[in-house]
Amino acid sequence: MVSADRAAIWLLLLVLLVSRSDTVLAEVITTASETLPTSWNLLKELPRAGLAQLDLVDIELPPADVTLLLDTHEEHLGSHLRNTKYLAPQGVEEFDAFGRGKWVPLPQGGLLWSLRMQSKGALAHMILFSKVQLTQGSELVVFSPGAVANYTTCQHSCMRLTRSEVPAFEKLTTLPMQGEEVLLMYYQRKGTVSLSQLHILNVMQDVSGRLASAVHARNRRRRLLQERVTTLPIGTQLPVPLFQQDDSSIFGCTPSVECDPQYGTLAAGVVSIYAVDPTSRTIGLCSGSVVNAPRGNRYLLTADHCIRDKGQLQGFEYWLVIFNYNAPCGFTEAPPIRDVLQGVRLSYYDSTADVLLMTIPNLIPDHFHTFLLGFNASDLDVPEAAIAIHHPGGAPAAVSTVLGSGLSTHFPKPDFPPTEVQPSDKTHFQVTWTTGATIGGSSGSPLIDLATGKVVGVLTGGYSNCQDRTQPDYYGRLSVAWKAGLYQYLSSVEVTNTGISFARHSTVAVMQANNSLPGRAVTHSRLAFGMYPTVMHFLPNTTSRTLTYYLLDPPMENETVITSARIVSLLGNAVDVRPFVLLQNPQQNFTLADYGTQFVTQVNTTGLNETIPGGLLRFLLLVNFTSNVDPSVYRLMAMKGIIQQAPESWTQFEPIVIPSLPYYAKFPIQSSSGRAVFRFNATSSSAAVLDVVTCFVPQSDTVQIGSGATTAYRNGTFTWTLTPYNDPFGFKNCMFVPSWRSFEDDVYNIVISDQDDFNAVIQTSALQQVYFGLSNESIASSLF
Repeated sequence: MVSADRAAIWLLLLVLLVSRSDTVLAEVITTASETLPTSWNLLKELPRAGLAQLDLVDIELPPADVTLLLDTHEEHLGSHLRNTKYLAPQGVEEFDAFGRGKWVPLPQGGLLWSLRMQSKGALAHMILFSKVQLTQGSELVVFSPGAVANYTTCQHSCMRLTRSEVPAFEKLTTLPMQGEEVLLMYYQRKGTVSLSQLHILNVMQDVSGRLASAVHARNRRRRLLQERVTTLPIGTQLPVPLFQQDDSSIFGCTPSVECDPQYGTLAAGVVSIYAVDPTSRTIGLCSGSVVNAPRGNRYLLTADHCIRDKGQLQGFEYWLVIFNYNAPCGFTEAPPIRDVLQGVRLSYYDSTADVLLMTIPNLIPDHFHTFLLGFNASDLDVPEAAIAIHHPGGAPAAVSTVLGSGLSTHFPKPDFPPTEVQPSDKTHFQVTWTTGATIGGSSGSPLIDLATGKVVGVLTGGYSNCQDRTQPDYYGRLSVAWKAGLYQYLSSVEVTNTGISFARHSTVAVMQANNSLPGRAVTHSRLAFGMYPTVMHFLPNTTSRTLTYYLLDPPMENETVITSARIVSLLGNAVDVRPFVLLQNPQQNFTLADYGTQFVTQVNTTGLNETIPGGLLRFLLLVNFTSNVDPSVYRLMAMKGIIQQAPESWTQFEPIVIPSLPYYAKFPIQSSSGRAVFRFNATSSSAAVLDVVTCFVPQSDTVQIGSGATTAYRNGTFTWTLTPYNDPFGFKNCMFVPSWRSFEDDVYNIVISDQDDFNAVIQTSALQQVYFGLSNESIASSLF
């Protein structure tokens, strides 16, 4: 590469960012209900024999095998093992729930179905539904029989769902149902034809107590073994007291956040997280914070170790984010969970500082009264006093405080297991609490500077407990993650001076990413919409898909909201997609009477026969919303369409082999397979810290979309991915991965795929330019 190109690339690194399409995954989940389920009111109609049937157990579940979990997934889960609370029993696979259980005809017409499942010795259950479709007028209720006071209250361990309350993406994670039994009841009213579907993916059992005992026994065996051998087996070897602590023991020194009313506003930005891991079939508990960001983006900040398998993107649809889970000072009984969103999206992670950023794709309802926490990612500001608000063991929010010398950036490196996050004084704060402690479930909670009310760190873990006040915890510093790429999502912009833009071939202002934002209350514009799915897949034998969109806010009286949809063919396609994609009813009007209903239409592919040109075609379906009484109202939502010859994997495409680094290529980029897969060997001369830049041919000046995802595979194994992010600098078509560390003698594949389907590898004809090269320390330092 000539020197002019090299200089241009470094200038490009100063300003590259990419836009993100705003699609909907998260859904508000109805939890505790003041209205009794219809099926319960109809129980009195059943004869005694019918009532007796409800008490019979339909499925006896075996206990989940915690020993097998440790044998097969201990290294995979790592320090997240401390947060693991739920585990699916072995041998229980996905099943059609309506094919099990009992159907009972009601005397006055209609049907009642029930399914009772039991796990002897289980403390609680959570159910993951892979498919929930309810017919209009039907109702599903999931509850713990011991928590509903003989069918008179649906508050604790009870969820009532009608068709309008099922998440639009038709997957559902229930809240914890306490006790050994969980009962499902479904009511179908008289005169309706059932099109309902109910598929159960996993029935998760609370194994926190048994898991703690198993870890205790395993660590004891390891200590005995250590007397005979010099090397311990690799795995999570956390101190036993950390596993033996629970939320009851920690509240002895860690008060409820409501004991300190001055922290009420900050607590409104802290959440409890139920993180689903499909690989290990577990649910772990973490804490997190909803942070302020430019342009109204909604981000969830937590610990990177809260999810280990980032390649299992479908698992994020099952995540639960619990808002406002607080309890009065000195509480003895936990309150019901009420404010819940389901579904998040992976945006960014930094494993060194243990920071994970997730997008909350849907709007946070106003009635949640959420406060977006501010943040400070400057490495110059060390708080003199700080607090942590967290959900220990998933319990109501608690607060821990640290003053003065208890918070340090100069400390000896702690002895964490070699396969885990390694806190150091270069990456973490060490916190020795003045009051309070943390346990499993506190991971990911924010460390908040009391002077500013801004988040400065995220909890990795540690040794704090109520018995020994000298034991510290470790919080990953936002300033470290900021320099590694977090700025690309959370930064606002200020102009510093001028320079030459390689991407625009013109003189432009050089801009700097501000590393701090204040907190603010959540507000959103009137007339918000939801849309599902976020992506539609088509194959030659699958030519029709359903599109659903709906109002999240009611229109004004006499107002009509007009929707109009159109197809946009994405660059890189072998042909223009528009003639081959048909949308039924591209226009639809909503009035106040339509609020709460879902508009459903069909998207069809036609004329492609059995051959898809190029094997892959991509398009956007854009839906815009306007108002007949308020000209200022204009909303645009996007859904991705992917048409494939057959399901694909990046491994089937011949890669572009890069003989040495740095590597730079411009459009048109030649590839024998036509797909964007690049391969290079990290030899001893090139193993170092790398920068990766991928730029896409601009779609248009008006359609702002994220073009793709850049993923790295090390020796064929998923390593990291970067999906499109917020673009404060105005560049719509580039992604920049700074300071990525490669290892000697490893083989790396860089795969550029569709942001909504990592297996849909995009065509090289969609790429404007790519760069893989060694990071320049002087350039890297000037980035920040």
